[in-house]
Amino acid sequence: MLEGMTVSAQLMQVKSFVRLPMDLTARIQPRIDLNGNYCAVIRVLSVEKDLQFSGNIIGDLEYKDGEILLYLVSGSKNITIIDKNAGMLCYKFPEKLEEQSVYELNLRFVENKRERLRSIVTVGFDFLAVQGGGGREINDVSYNIMIGLVRKFGGYARLRTTFYWASPKASIASDDPSIQSYDIPVIERFAVLGGGIIRLSSSIYIMAGIGYGYVNAIADVCTQDNMENAEVMKLTNYSSSGIEMEIGGILRIMNIALSINAQTNQFEYYAFGFGLGFMF
Repeated sequence: MLEGMTVSAQLMQVKSFVRLPMDLTARIQPRIDLNGNYCAVIRVLSVEKDLQFSGNIIGDLEYKDGEILLYLVSGSKNITIIDKNAGMLCYKFPEKLEEQSVYELNLRFVENKRERLRSIVTVGFDFLAVQGGGGREINDVSYNIMIGLVRKFGGYARLRTTFYWASPKASIASDDPSIQSYDIPVIERFAVLGGGIIRLSSSIYIMAGIGYGYVNAIADVCTQDNMENAEVMKLTNYSSSGIEMEIGGILRIMNIALSINAQTNQFEYYAFGFGLGFMF
């Protein structure tokens, strides 16, 4: 039975635990516990030397090339091993230790994939939704790229833009009966944000960010009064700039990252975004 507890980038594991019947160390160099019984010996094989041990240990540890010699009270059932980089490991012996017997415990250190520092790169789309007031509804698409680093906690930066010269036309609906039609040849959107990421589980992350952005919506408006003269009036009062905020989440499937988020600019425009990328 193996139990581990760590918050580091490494994990300790017991690769093997075996009895060495031909090893006479416990008989040639015996130690006696407080009850007058002979101790058992454990040879700990480890590439790390700076280890601490907790348990029914008798006397000082003996450090040799590639191993550490421990004397334990016979009948001991477990031992705790502590490493400053890999944390703490509580190991339960598969059998009770016998008097004057020698055992070999082979330790190995492996990468803690849960606690590793991960890089995130995603690209995606944002769908501009409904403006906050005035009965005006704008629909358009922008694009975004995000980069970040996260372990348990982390951060990210995101760039969002429409590449407006290639942006499709957007439609605006209004409840004003005097307005016959709108046409928006250009919707320009730009934002730069930064924020934090928190890991909730091995594959689920939440995120929130804040920054600066703007939405420029330039409308040509035809009204009932000027329709016969084909006069066109330019309006720019559908634009918004200022604080850009977003909240969202990331789902990691192996090294693939799927993201979703909700955004707003000054609570005037709202959008929903999706992203796909890598998390490694």
